[in-house]
Amino acid sequence: MSGGRSREDWGVRTDDATWAVVGHALLGSVRVIRAAAETLHDGWDDTSPEERREMLQMVMYQSEHIGGVLHDVMRGLPEQVVEAVKAARGYRDRTIAPQ
Repeated sequence: MSGGRSREDWGVRTDDATWAVVGHALLGSVRVIRAAAETLHDGWDDTSPEERREMLQMVMYQSEHIGGVLHDVMRGLPEQVVEAVKAARGYRDRTIAPQ
């Protein structure tokens, strides 16, 4: 969290195992995006238009997955944390609401 405050200071009570699962889900998606980007970057001329489309679809799907996971994390945070994040980033998405 921001400002040197811990999760407990913000009233967030998520155990380390939960954060490990969330991190694993995000890292898996990042790896897929990175691999697709490297393949396209290094071998654009060697891949067919269909292969390029498939890789770009993987990138889009995985980026949506990352956004969904982060959206779910935000919904589980206390209202004051969500508001602090929104203010710090100039975020105006009203779909994120604490539970």
